Amino acid sequence: MKKSLIFLTLMIFLSSCSMLRVSVPPESMSKESAIKVVANDYELVDIFKESDYLEVPFDGIVGVFRKEGDTFFLHVYKGEDSKSARNVWKEVADKLGMFWWRTILELPWSGRVSTKKGGKEIVCWWRNRWVFIAEGVEGTDEFVDHIMNTYNFYR
Repeated sequence: MKKSLIFLTLMIFLSSCSMLRVSVPPESMSKESAIKVVANDYELVDIFKESDYLEVPFDGIVGVFRKEGDTFFLHVYKGEDSKSARNVWKEVADKLGMFWWRTILELPWSGRVSTKKGGKEIVCWWRNRWVFIAEGVEGTDEFVDHIMNTYNFYR
């Protein structure tokens, strides 16, 4: 009885984690390519470099996308290793403020946080050496789903 209860609890936990999937492109892909492959359903308007996000320093780039009048920003960081990526993700998640989180998934090999702050929907995730931050006024969850599906295609 006790084993079946533990098994059932573990299965419920794992199934809830699959709803918050964390997909990233292959390690061989560049930051710029990671932005450009997303443009198949969204119009890529601009790409530019950035040195920080919410005063968290990192060497990243930003893609600006449009779809049906909505504008989305995709911030991309690729660290030296998974530890540096996780550290950047944790700093950004802390800056977003835990009281504003809608969802959080933190595992040793990946993480994802979703929030609404300052009139924007923000989703931030990390895995391997990658950190992604997607933001928009509305429709950001659909934009993130599109990104995840695109990156799953390349896996």
